[in-house]
Amino acid sequence: MSAQQPSVPQPITRPGVLDDGEADPVSPRLGAGSYWPMLMRAALAAGGVHLAFSAIFFSLGAPLMGWANLGSVALYVLAYGLLKRRRYGWVLALVWTEILVHALVATALLGWDSGFHYYVLVMVPMVFVSPERSLRIKSLLGLALVAFYIGLDVYARRQGAWTPIAPAALDAVRHFNIVATLVLLAYLANFYLGAVRRVERRLQNLATTDALTGLANRRRVMQMAEQQLGRRRRDGTPLSFILGDVDHFKAVNDRHGHAVGDRVLVKVGQAMKSATREVDMVSRWGGEEFLVVLPETGRDEALQVAERVRAAVGQAGVTRGGQVLRVTLTLGVSSLRDGETLQEAIARADAAMYRGKQAGRDRCVLEDAAVAGAVPASGTAQG
Repeated sequence: MSAQQPSVPQPITRPGVLDDGEADPVSPRLGAGSYWPMLMRAALAAGGVHLAFSAIFFSLGAPLMGWANLGSVALYVLAYGLLKRRRYGWVLALVWTEILVHALVATALLGWDSGFHYYVLVMVPMVFVSPERSLRIKSLLGLALVAFYIGLDVYARRQGAWTPIAPAALDAVRHFNIVATLVLLAYLANFYLGAVRRVERRLQNLATTDALTGLANRRRVMQMAEQQLGRRRRDGTPLSFILGDVDHFKAVNDRHGHAVGDRVLVKVGQAMKSATREVDMVSRWGGEEFLVVLPETGRDEALQVAERVRAAVGQAGVTRGGQVLRVTLTLGVSSLRDGETLQEAIARADAAMYRGKQAGRDRCVLEDAAVAGAVPASGTAQG
């Protein structure tokens, strides 16, 4: 039972659902990604931009461009519907076609100075953040956009506008396109910044959380304990530890299987959380061992918390084949002393827990003290 060499946690073989049909509250469920939700919102925004354009062109006496923008609105409405049905290939084809054809037609009709070519630039980040393509395909698409953009520039400057409009109106259209392009680029940047931050938080959570129980893992609990150690050294605030081990856990695995053993660990973790305070940190220390860090808590108060934990675990049985499998916990309690390390204090809790095992299990034991707490109840599992 050494605190320095905890047993290795069992791997999760059936994440998501426990074998009695209960939902696993801590199985990771990663989202489908941020690209398609972003594209759905972008489709709505693009539809709104083209709707505004249609009103502008009708008011400027350019009905051809007005109807063309209404056609673009219809395409984006269709793309939005296809996105909801997850027809992603069709969506990409529609979006690419609409942007490129619209840029080509609008630039040919109104000239390069109208600024419709700016929307081709918005496609660059959309191409390179797509999760569906390899880097090679993305590079080829990027080169195709470059070729299209340069070709459009050469054509527009040589041919001029087919249907030129008044200079003031042309300036207004160009300025609108500049603003709309910058807004779309800002939206894309902000959306993906939020996505990156969410992923970072998720990775941080995965790195510091036990995948089976959802409790803090060894790394996270030691980080929290180090913070409390600093506080203890600054102002003398007491800091205590409870180290608990599930009784006869090997027998549970041998008799009922590892799936039931996993359920036992989940139930124990939930019961321990329910019996402690919000400021306390319950963690899976390793295997069937659990460590509780108790800030601002002296040794005697920590023993009382340990008794509450023991009682809560004893009441949290696991149903197996219509019968309740009773689970018990043996706990050792220690309090940090002046000048010692966290490892030394936890080792004393480990030693106290080991004495509790030798004394019969299902009890709480104070560091360097006689066995304290309840005598094991009748019916405690033997193995």
